[in-house]
Amino acid sequence: MKSKDDVYQGAGIIAKETDKITYLYVSGLKIPRTIRVGEGIFLSPVVCDPNPDDMINCMMKNGNGSEYDLGVLISTLRYTTSEIVVIKKSGKDLAIATWNSQWTIIAISAILNCHAMWYFQSNRSASEFGSSSNVNIVSREIVCVPHSIREVTEKECEFIEKAIPVVEKLEIDSRFQTAISALWSSNMSPRPAIQAMIIWGGIESLFLIKNNIKNRLSEKISDFLNDESLKEEVKDLYNQRSKSVHEFSNNEEQFVKSSKMLLHRLIRKCIDSNSLPVLEDE
Repeated sequence: MKSKDDVYQGAGIIAKETDKITYLYVSGLKIPRTIRVGEGIFLSPVVCDPNPDDMINCMMKNGNGSEYDLGVLISTLRYTTSEIVVIKKSGKDLAIATWNSQWTIIAISAILNCHAMWYFQSNRSASEFGSSSNVNIVSREIVCVPHSIREVTEKECEFIEKAIPVVEKLEIDSRFQTAISALWSSNMSPRPAIQAMIIWGGIESLFLIKNNIKNRLSEKISDFLNDESLKEEVKDLYNQRSKSVHEFSNNEEQFVKSSKMLLHRLIRKCIDSNSLPVLEDE
């Protein structure tokens, strides 16, 4: 039997057995209202204007004393525009749901074709951050502040609420997981060639074509999106993809933008149709 002092900890997520609520601070998304994204899981808007002394005291006096974690907190906390709120009946359920909710942030980023990031878990809302807040860094390996804040409309909020259950169903298939991860992960590199490799990995994962890839992929994509005009465009993008990857070119921003839009369009089609592309051998 677990005691009230037992702690569930793993991969940056911490929850005591007595904890019933926790928060993940999110940057890059500005929403007009709270969105339900799971059972006891919500994405809520926040206004965060922390006092510098509170950040220092929170980490150095009342926290783990890590100067690195303090640096990340100072660099990112003021850019927190929303937060994932997780409410569960036990610390174990809270830890599991909080861990899984990180994927929800990635999924929402893919749905909106934007870049959302999270850095800290806390026992208090970012709007109420103070020196006594208990915060812990979720990942020391990924610190990439979004270049812009995505203003989410009410209509998009409604779509997200409807889309999340569909995403949860589709993500059972690793093809969809790869596509969503690729769209989000491509934001991590400043080099277009690296972005291109990641994005096209996501595009190709949805179709898994083994032979005559350029021609078959262009046909499959145009059929799936019901847009005959895409055939030549996809062929051209695939040629640029090959050139970018093999020659490691880094001056093709428009190509990367077009490729991201294509992957985003494919992901949205999967969600709208509640299905993935049919594989050639099926």
